[in-house]
Amino acid sequence: MKRCIAFLTAVVLIFALTGCGGGYFAIGFVQSNSPKSYYMSFMQLEGTVSVDLKYENGEVLEYSGKLEKGSITVYYDCDGTTSELFKISGGESVETVRVSLPDIQKKGKVYIDIVTDGKCENGSFSFKIVSK
Repeated sequence: MKRCIAFLTAVVLIFALTGCGGGYFAIGFVQSNSPKSYYMSFMQLEGTVSVDLKYENGEVLEYSGKLEKGSITVYYDCDGTTSELFKISGGESVETVRVSLPDIQKKGKVYIDIVTDGKCENGSFSFKIVSK
């Protein structure tokens, strides 16, 4: 039991100090990342989580999210210009929304920054690249 607690503490500290991108502190942080999708959920989150997804012509960005406490702004960039994707505050949820992406000659990337305004609690977000 003590080893299990020590291991979980070490995992939380690793995420607090390194993260997957950006700079953030998290407790109860779970994430799943592939080239075309990203999912995260957390008990507590503070800071910025940055991810990138690959896309091709004819695909769109699909997202959803929910948050119990706090405030988060999500930004995205796929053409060199960062734009606000959505804001969410405690008690709100964002149902599945699709956003068109610019046509490209080859494969491109969508960069996503999930930015908290202070400490946030009990949230989850999903981002996917899907066909139109």
